[in-house]
Amino acid sequence: MSVKGTAGRRVQRAFQPALGGGLESRLLLSHSHIPGSVYLANPSLQFAYINNNPPREAGQAPPYPKGHPLAPHAATRTYMNGQKVRIYWNGGVWDVTLSPYVPAISPGGTASQAASTSAQASTTHVQAPGTVRAYYLGNNQWGIIVNGTTELSDLTINLVGFPTRVGYNQSFAYAYAARPRILNIGAIDVVSGHIGAIEGFHTADLSGPLTINGTGTTDRIAFDSILPGASIFTPGTINTLDVYNGINLNGGSSSNINIGGNLNLLNVGQNLDLSGGSFIHVGETLGLLPQSPKGTGTGSNVLTLNQSLLSGGLASTAFPNVAAYIQGSMTVVAPSTFTIGNGIGPNTVLFIGGDLTGAANFGIPNVTGVSKSYTQLGGANIVVVGTTS
Repeated sequence: MSVKGTAGRRVQRAFQPALGGGLESRLLLSHSHIPGSVYLANPSLQFAYINNNPPREAGQAPPYPKGHPLAPHAATRTYMNGQKVRIYWNGGVWDVTLSPYVPAISPGGTASQAASTSAQASTTHVQAPGTVRAYYLGNNQWGIIVNGTTELSDLTINLVGFPTRVGYNQSFAYAYAARPRILNIGAIDVVSGHIGAIEGFHTADLSGPLTINGTGTTDRIAFDSILPGASIFTPGTINTLDVYNGINLNGGSSSNINIGGNLNLLNVGQNLDLSGGSFIHVGETLGLLPQSPKGTGTGSNVLTLNQSLLSGGLASTAFPNVAAYIQGSMTVVAPSTFTIGNGIGPNTVLFIGGDLTGAANFGIPNVTGVSKSYTQLGGANIVVVGTTS
């Protein structure tokens, strides 16, 4: 009987990478039959998804499970004994967290203030005072309740990144781009009446009431936008109110920003619009104390930092601090009003980067004039780059 030449040889083993798993699929190295220019002309994810380029499940990825248990339509999960609540909503995930907060030293702060802040930082516990809860209100809005907070408590709203599942490293997550990044806040109730900061500068819109009943100082309130129906009320002082996009209040007298103390800095990244009886009222002074930049927001010295740009190269031009820095236009339609009890702070200006409409609906004492030029601020308390009516 003849014997094959391969008889007695060891069976050749398949090559396996050192860390386990099979070789990379050749599908990843193949090219789509559709020219790349067609994808550029049709940039929607749906077009790419239909043609599976890039592959939705590539390499060794198993079929993705349906109805992932951690991403229901609307749900919450508590962490850190109530210091953090995770919100799941329409495929997006946010962490609403209480953490220690130590205010920054304002420009021109004294050595004693710096020492006091340093002492606060060294004695602040890792665990901030208070607890936080979240409830779905319907109409795409969420309500937040914080209990037991102090002026050293910081409430932050952060978007949570979606983790990569095992086996999907080379796959393309088509749904990731459609995840919402902005949480719509329909109410925030600071039950204790005291909080150091509420921060959702790039992650949360305010569309309902935010209430801080204490007479103390809140160092910073920051939102992506302030929408119709929103309101902010406190009898105390707010050092910085940062709005990344715009403020649009048109829900009647119940839609307002009502601050009993000082508002030391107002930053608005786009337009500020008041209509339908909505109002902004500052009981004491707008821009009394200069403020440092906080987070990615600008500080009171934003004009000085951009002096060479705004002055057209005239280094001799000295720009004052801003009490309010509105990068877009400002519109106040009667019966809406913009009022300040004690006027604009000394050596500061209300800066409007666009047009001012409704100047007659301002109630601001001690205004010395309106300037329409970057380089001729003079003694004006209000600077309007565009037109005034």
